[in-house]
Amino acid sequence: MSNKQYIDDMYAAFPDGEYVEPSDGPPRIRIHDMHNYCKQVGKKPLELTKKEMEQFQY
Repeated sequence: MSNKQYIDDMYAAFPDGEYVEPSDGPPRIRIHDMHNYCKQVGKKPLELTKKEMEQFQY
């Protein structure tokens, strides 16, 4: 998958650049780090497990 396709997938999944799960306080996600991780493991952002997503919260 090309770099452009990854970027397109990221924008499609998170058009405003943020991912938030409903909770008492929404987690904040390091999008650029998540993008690099997705590229390394060959997954789209929507394919990440909850455990994989947790590593990008701050």
